[in-house]
Amino acid sequence: MLKKSILIIITIAALLLLLTACRSATGFLEKDAEESPELAVSTEISIPMEKIRTLNPVIARDEEAYYLNKLIYQGLFELDADLNAIGQLAESYRYEEDGVSVSVSLKNGIKWQDGTAFSAEDVKFSIEAYLSVYNVAEKSMYAPYVDLIKGVKVVDDKEVLITFKDPKNAAIENLTFPILPLTTAKKAIQVQKLKTGFKAIGTGAYMVESTEGDKLIKLVGNPYYKGSVPKNSFLVRYIPDKADAVNLFDIRQYNMTFLKEGDRDALLSDIDATVSSFPSNEVEVLGFNFRKPALADKKVRQAVACGIDAKEIIESCYYGNGIINDTIYFPNYLGIASNKPVNPYDPDKAKLLLAEAGVTELSLELLVNADNSERVLAAKTIKESLQKVGIELVLNSVPAAEYKSKLAGGSFDLYLGGYRIKDTYDLRPLLRSYSNPIGYSNTLLDNLLDKMQSPITKEDKKETFEGIRKVLRQDTPYYCLLYKTYGIVASDDLKGDVTPQFFDIYNGCETWNLTYEVSTAEETNS
Repeated sequence: MLKKSILIIITIAALLLLLTACRSATGFLEKDAEESPELAVSTEISIPMEKIRTLNPVIARDEEAYYLNKLIYQGLFELDADLNAIGQLAESYRYEEDGVSVSVSLKNGIKWQDGTAFSAEDVKFSIEAYLSVYNVAEKSMYAPYVDLIKGVKVVDDKEVLITFKDPKNAAIENLTFPILPLTTAKKAIQVQKLKTGFKAIGTGAYMVESTEGDKLIKLVGNPYYKGSVPKNSFLVRYIPDKADAVNLFDIRQYNMTFLKEGDRDALLSDIDATVSSFPSNEVEVLGFNFRKPALADKKVRQAVACGIDAKEIIESCYYGNGIINDTIYFPNYLGIASNKPVNPYDPDKAKLLLAEAGVTELSLELLVNADNSERVLAAKTIKESLQKVGIELVLNSVPAAEYKSKLAGGSFDLYLGGYRIKDTYDLRPLLRSYSNPIGYSNTLLDNLLDKMQSPITKEDKKETFEGIRKVLRQDTPYYCLLYKTYGIVASDDLKGDVTPQFFDIYNGCETWNLTYEVSTAEETNS
């Protein structure tokens, strides 16, 4: 009996040892399976770009060059997210008593990417280089700003005096164009001849390390940058259509791209990517012809606005890629919230306003460009909405050339259109009395618009804009249907601050890197 008991104990002990061994083996295997995947980090970001003709800002006309120049060059001033002008190469400024001149003090310690010191002579040389281009066909995208300048004078090594041609076109926002080094050419007038083979040297965060014909440009951190020198680099690869780059995210041929297309989300259905949408400078408007007696009545214009469901139009006609705004100025311009419409969708209020205006029956013609599918669809939606409040719309959908002709000749009641506005947001072409497309006139607004582009302080500008906004909200010369949004599409392995702005789509790029899992195949091939 004792022997039998001992045998049973030994058997149980053996089984326990076996189970323990199995459990340990199983635990080892489980631990291996649950281990965090190995991560690799790369600081070389690949971005697509449709081919640009030159990096020379004096003659550059390509939009792609504009965005790339933001990385390489700096201006005296730059814009913040609310479109306020803040010093970049400029330390401070003051307007002179003549009302057309501004004295700009420059920052100390700035160096060019070749290590030479930045000075006032560089600013003078740059402005004269831009102004020396007299052939309109060769003027750069910065010409509308620089051409407002009459002359520039060096006061000393760190101060320049810039004189504008007109006190009504002397806003500091016009001084955001790229500054080039004096060493670019022997004479300022010669810069316009430097197209192919132009050597881009700036004071920005990045510098051109190398180029490969019409294939790519490599940007690396500028070691002389006065700020945190970026640790990452960019391979800018030329591609015929940037939308195609999204399909190459999975093989890491590209890591991000910039898309304006309203239907951009459809490209991402099977792609591991994230879209960062942001307000563009493209506004879609409904313009009222003030020459038409019915539309000269403010209550009728307000009734039309109340009869339109902008949210529905954004979702159903613009793929959801738009935002509501109260006026045609940029959303939250100068930091003033503007996402609440003045006349929100309210059919009952629309009917009441028409009754107050003494309107019982109203038939209007809506002019729209037949070549723009989004606007044609929006026009049909507007027609259906206004029908419910007693306004009959006749859609006049015509080809682009005829549309422009009718708009210029005032042959419309309402028109549906869009504008891409300069970042200085000088809206006088759309609002100044008698010179705008809708026949609108308001002398108070004219004076405020002129003041916005005059030598005033940041505080005065904000106060002046509040006055403009009040007039626009009361008069409703245009109904802001929406502001379009653009999108930065980034692969899921791109990490960092993606904070694009319409005038600086690579904003925050100094923080970017690629962090991705290393597969077995990659480990084997490494």
